[in-house]
Amino acid sequence: MESKFNRKTRFPGKDQDLLANFRAGEKNVNANRRTRFPGGSDAQKILLLEKEESRIEDIPEEEAPAPSRLPLRINPPNAVSERPIPTTNTKSSQPDQLSSIQVGSPWMSYVSLRHLERGGQVTAAYTRKVPVHMVAVKKLLSDNFMELRKFPHENLLAIMEVYRFQGAFFIITDYTAATLKQVIAIPLTLEELHISATCRQVFEAMQHLSRFGMAHNKLDSSKVLFTPDGCVKLAHFDECRSTESAAARPLGVIAIEMMQNGIPPETEEKFVLKHPDRWSPEASNFLEVASWGTLKEIQKHRFLTHVSPTVIIPFIYYASWDTIESLSMKPSDLDTLSLPV
Repeated sequence: MESKFNRKTRFPGKDQDLLANFRAGEKNVNANRRTRFPGGSDAQKILLLEKEESRIEDIPEEEAPAPSRLPLRINPPNAVSERPIPTTNTKSSQPDQLSSIQVGSPWMSYVSLRHLERGGQVTAAYTRKVPVHMVAVKKLLSDNFMELRKFPHENLLAIMEVYRFQGAFFIITDYTAATLKQVIAIPLTLEELHISATCRQVFEAMQHLSRFGMAHNKLDSSKVLFTPDGCVKLAHFDECRSTESAAARPLGVIAIEMMQNGIPPETEEKFVLKHPDRWSPEASNFLEVASWGTLKEIQKHRFLTHVSPTVIIPFIYYASWDTIESLSMKPSDLDTLSLPV
């Protein structure tokens, strides 16, 4: 029996038109398709990479040239260096008080107010430029003070500037509110802690000068100055001299003047208090040692215990008020004050 079925199978190699249509259809495949089949292009890439690595490993390594040696000479441990040892320049923490002397009038930079007695006559002044601050201007004819500029101390008057004008030196220093002589003169009674606080600061200034072979020539209550915060400043520019011994007697003079309302010791012998019962045994012993002793011998004396300088502040302000009031009062007002009530 003859079959009527017609087979439709076609092979690409047999029909060129069908093969062309099949290849054209491959070009229209979605480019975003990520399907990968075993044996595809990824497997081929892995195979190629393995072959490339195998080829690189087979290449013999070229030996790198050894670094050339530097022509350095090694010194033995006990060798002496041919180069100088480098030095480091350090700046002092102290303010620069060794600035050059300025030639010209100090009154181009400062305004004069009035004359004052501050360890000798000085002129109270203030700066022309802002910020304004008070200073004291002292006139000297010699340059003996120049050596003292090399060793500043908090209890010595600081030299801020120096002017050379009309054959004299004008020194710009700290402004001080009162002298110890003025403090002693006020009606308030000085107690032992006030004397101890003041003497301690004077001792620090004297000891500092002694380290440089210097001593105050004529130290008394008029040479001891106070800033408003109670800090002692020793007026010393034209009163210091070279010495080999650091005698404590000038400090004893200060102490006995404070204890006796400004009356200095009567003789150059041993200090003797007129009213020893008013003072402690430590105070009396301090005066006895200071009569002939040295600064080293009284350095650790109990009388010179550290007392805050602020205890003297009320006395300083009182002294400055008293000076201002006495200058502003009329003669008739002074007569009224002297009358008994």
